[in-house]
Amino acid sequence: MELAMNRLLDQGGSAPSQPGSAAPPATAGKWHDPPQTDPPSWQGTVDMLTVDTQDQDLQRAFAASMEEQARPQSVGEEDDDMMRALAQSVNEQTPHTGPTVRTDLLRLRTSAPVALVPSVPVYRVASLFLQALLAAPPACEAFLSYSLPDNRTADMEQYWAGASPQRQRKCEDRTWADVPVRVRPHLDLVQRLQTLVAFLHDTQRAAVVTGDIEAIVPSEIVLQASRSEALHVQLESYAEAVVQAWKEARTWESERITQATRSATDAARAQFIESKATVFQSFAAAAHNAPVPDLAPPQGQPTTSITLTHTALERSVPACLWRKLAASETMDSLLITRPADVLLLNIQRQGAQSGFRIDPVLYLDLFLWNKRHGHRIDSSDECHKLHSLSSELGALEAQRKKLTEPSGAPIEPLLEQVSEYYASQNEAKQKWIQRIQQYVQRQLDDLQKQREARQVSIQDLRQKIAAQVEQDVQDPNLQTVPYDLCAAILTSEKGECVYVHSEEAWWCIEDGTATSCAFDTWAADDNGLVHLVYTRRGTNLSGYRPEMAALQQAISQDNERARSEMACVD
Repeated sequence: MELAMNRLLDQGGSAPSQPGSAAPPATAGKWHDPPQTDPPSWQGTVDMLTVDTQDQDLQRAFAASMEEQARPQSVGEEDDDMMRALAQSVNEQTPHTGPTVRTDLLRLRTSAPVALVPSVPVYRVASLFLQALLAAPPACEAFLSYSLPDNRTADMEQYWAGASPQRQRKCEDRTWADVPVRVRPHLDLVQRLQTLVAFLHDTQRAAVVTGDIEAIVPSEIVLQASRSEALHVQLESYAEAVVQAWKEARTWESERITQATRSATDAARAQFIESKATVFQSFAAAAHNAPVPDLAPPQGQPTTSITLTHTALERSVPACLWRKLAASETMDSLLITRPADVLLLNIQRQGAQSGFRIDPVLYLDLFLWNKRHGHRIDSSDECHKLHSLSSELGALEAQRKKLTEPSGAPIEPLLEQVSEYYASQNEAKQKWIQRIQQYVQRQLDDLQKQREARQVSIQDLRQKIAAQVEQDVQDPNLQTVPYDLCAAILTSEKGECVYVHSEEAWWCIEDGTATSCAFDTWAADDNGLVHLVYTRRGTNLSGYRPEMAALQQAISQDNERARSEMACVD
């Protein structure tokens, strides 16, 4: 990937090379105007690609990203010209070919879920995340219920192979013209996701290439992939971008309805839309030192995905979530005031040697504001002791730094230089400097012993607290808010695999193929876990569907093509 990025920058041609002239990458949560070109086509499996072909795929992906996205407000005309020149240069030097269909994807669907396949490896985070997200029924329901469907979908030929339904929206499209410019990128993504969900629901094909979605992947995600960022980081960034688009599109939809009419029916519809805007977001607020049963839960701060740290002591979602919400040196103790219908949990490893326990059912009672009446989760004597030891450890670290860096820079090299100087100039002063060095070292040794003792005590307390949390979540009185596991993303040396729950069975989806597997089999091999998706049990599904007759007819026509293609293959 680094080789490809270097080639891309070297081929900039007319782009200026002055430092600071390049446009900064768009943030993961900021989407831009819809593209004017088709997404890159599938070029074969990763194993079959040569290095040059991979570089070309990355060049096309990055060039399309620069070419398709609007200029940030902070970028000047010169920087914008540079980006356009660089994109044009890459496009001119990279061969453009039509879709090359993987023959192994030409299969009809049976009882297995449809497998999502990235058009090029650099976009794999999009297909991985969407495969896991769309295994959650509330997520599919949310996108399907959006009232403004994409009108590009009259012809879905080659959609399954990664091609967009149409190159761009028509300028005379009244529906699109009335959309505020700031909302268009978000609306475009939501509509494309709605189309994808509808296609997955009705198609008879076994696999779909996610090219139409990849056409508007933020450039920051592409850059993260090219820099080989940790997968959980890429998943978090992409999740934030998708949910932000969903939130903005839903907000505009609600405003449009309420401004157009004042009828009770439309007002109720707008209220329903607004309530669905938080289907992917949880809210948390600072907890109290004692229960406050008469105090209503505050609104709290929203979060899309929750990143949990898998350590040698915290090896399950409840234990990691407890540590996430407990007070630290930089954060107050928190409680969840309103949990999302769909929980997106990123898992990062930090010194963990053992596996992570994956629970098929997660109970959130222990962490909810209304269940605890606002009482903080870290109020026990062990927690107070842990906080005290952590403060002492921080104070010892400050003392160590004061000894080793009294003026902000390491003092040991300076003392060594002074000692060497006096070795030939003044032996008495050299001995005096050496005594100072010995004193500093004794102090450091003593501080290190104290730090190690407190670290051992902290480890013991954390282990005890984690065990207590595991015991508490087994209490039947704290099992009234269940969440069911519906997807997990695991990595290995061979690649990534998404495990999804569909039709009362578990499936491993890898490289365009879905294989049935038992939960206990794959959940035991959890060292590569990076993402979990849970859905709240009993979530009310609206059943509302906007009019999408053109899309449904196009999918039916594609199903006929699929059967015809399979007949030819047979």
